[in-house]
Amino acid sequence: PMDHPWSWVDGEPLDATVMLRGAPLGGATVELIDLSDDATSPTRAVTQADGTVSFDYPGAGSWMFHVVWGDRSTVSPEADYNTFFSSLSFQTQ
Repeated sequence: PMDHPWSWVDGEPLDATVMLRGAPLGGATVELIDLSDDATSPTRAVTQADGTVSFDYPGAGSWMFHVVWGDRSTVSPEADYNTFFSSLSFQTQ
């Protein structure tokens, strides 16, 4: 996140940047998951070319940003892809 999630208030977006190997990652789908309600579908947004993504305030609670990315493997002839998982859990007030 570009700002502390506790400062996130209704009517203002929270911006985040997704990085991979030290560079911004464009085109990645980021999910905002409500950790207190398994029945609720995640809110999804796709990162811009500069790796940024923005979400509207979801309300007070426990949340998680989650992103999965895959690219062609150049490390092993036995693997077609490398898969990267990243998540960040936080609370809002």
